[in-house]
Amino acid sequence: MGETKFSEAIQSENREFLMSKYFLGWTLYFVSLFCIGFFLENIPLDVWKLSLLEAAKFTGYGDPNSFAAAATDISIYGWVTEKTHAFMNLWPPGYMIFEGVLLKIFGSTAPMGLILLASSSALFSTVMMEIRRIMSLKFGNFSWFLPFFIFVFPTSRFFLLNIYGLLFGEWLAVGCFFAAILLLLRRTTRAILLAGCLFAAAAYTRSQYEFFLSVILGILIGVKLVTYFLKNYRHQLKFLTSDYLLKAMVVAQILMAPWRLFHFSHNGDFKWVYTFDSIVAISLKTDEMLNAEGLNWMLQGGVNVPCHLAPQHCGIHNPEIYWQIFKNNPVKWISMKLELLPRYWFTASNSVASPAAATYSSNGFSLIMLSCLLATFYFLWRARNREEFSVWFMVTSGLIIAHFGIVAFSHLEVRYLYFIKIYGIFAFMMLLFDLSVKKDQI
Repeated sequence: MGETKFSEAIQSENREFLMSKYFLGWTLYFVSLFCIGFFLENIPLDVWKLSLLEAAKFTGYGDPNSFAAAATDISIYGWVTEKTHAFMNLWPPGYMIFEGVLLKIFGSTAPMGLILLASSSALFSTVMMEIRRIMSLKFGNFSWFLPFFIFVFPTSRFFLLNIYGLLFGEWLAVGCFFAAILLLLRRTTRAILLAGCLFAAAAYTRSQYEFFLSVILGILIGVKLVTYFLKNYRHQLKFLTSDYLLKAMVVAQILMAPWRLFHFSHNGDFKWVYTFDSIVAISLKTDEMLNAEGLNWMLQGGVNVPCHLAPQHCGIHNPEIYWQIFKNNPVKWISMKLELLPRYWFTASNSVASPAAATYSSNGFSLIMLSCLLATFYFLWRARNREEFSVWFMVTSGLIIAHFGIVAFSHLEVRYLYFIKIYGIFAFMMLLFDLSVKKDQI
């Protein structure tokens, strides 16, 4: 009799959850995002039904094919084999493990495009529900529609819901990063710990997020040191400090330590990945060398600016020479890189590596995204006396500095700018809301 009552109570709780506003809202978002990705991205049904290896081959890009090969080995053998071990030096293992788990669950012939679309839709439905929760304080039921603002832009849809973006794994890193920021706004110990876990998950998915987190942590530590030594200015600089963001970053770094130890045990150092080593080697090759090796897309992105600045060193692989060229020509180096930036920002929304011919529509969306990103600095100034300011300021400043570093010292690809574009939309929306409500309402 007691067991029957307990079972009935559990069933009653399950029914209440299924009928709750949260579950119904989440389901609405999930179905909407899945349909947007499936119907609006103009991907043939046959492509969505391809297996992981076939879908990766369809994209024609190295990252998806490498991830798929490593994921296949992980699903069969539990870890990468000698054939795919080198990929662990170029990328962190997160997305390869994620795809490997999906292969283990659904099988090697499963329609991986549809599975990844469902996964992305589920993640961003959760993010959208948190955005809606925050915005409901001001906008009530209208807040259900506001999170869709992110997906109005073709760049967001291509990056987060299109099969190309899904197979690059960027959707998982973006979703984790956004969810971490939203959790930090709750300012509870549990939220801080979970935010740190999500920041680490983003870094384990795509290597540039480790760089983002390192820059943000560096700024946080720098501000802490300044406020410690300049005690007379401690009160004035208090608005820049964010203890809960700092704690989340520390949690993330602790969780990222195992991968650094993995590289230390295999390679003797604590690097996250070794991609930059390859870029340094390629940067001192001539145009002819790069074209002969099929690296025209890297040539277009300005990878060999050092070779153009110091032709006498072309063909030499020496990191010291790379940095010496920069020290001798910093202004010219940076200016040559920045000259490329407009062409990579204002490009077709479905570009991945090299910029494609832009349309009036794509240029219009790119201009709006640039305006949103720039507007965040105005909103940040307006919100400087609010408790949320320090999180948004530190994250935004860190991402801008990190992206400047990528532009300056790597080659440009269109996809390298996707995240800062989408982040600009996200931050614009959240900060605009923040300024529209009274402090005691948040």
